[in-house]
Amino acid sequence: ELDLDGRGFSGELPSTLWLLAGSLRKISVKDNKNLGRPSLPAFLTQMPHLNHIDVCGTEYGAVESNAICAKEIAGSAQAMVIYADFDCDCCISCGVSGTSNGVATESGYDGDEDGRM
Repeated sequence: ELDLDGRGFSGELPSTLWLLAGSLRKISVKDNKNLGRPSLPAFLTQMPHLNHIDVCGTEYGAVESNAICAKEIAGSAQAMVIYADFDCDCCISCGVSGTSNGVATESGYDGDEDGRM
């Protein structure tokens, strides 16, 4: 897991994150208001284990996000989740951490390592 929340980053996610491709499952860059562009970086589709991206409070937008939603997660039946201020096939609105039996739960508790509540 890579947590870069609220660190004042600007520009774009560095492509050097690709170096973590073999192990990175979650990345959070929320609350970096000057980070991003209208589309998420294309290299994220090539990260086999990545299944959780949080871009709430950034400049990232929905362009090309459905390509990331459609990627298969290596060794997992879990679907991709993008927490975002925009809509896409696998997006969850900021402030909501997921659903349990169809009921949205407020963020602040992400459940255990397996994503169970």
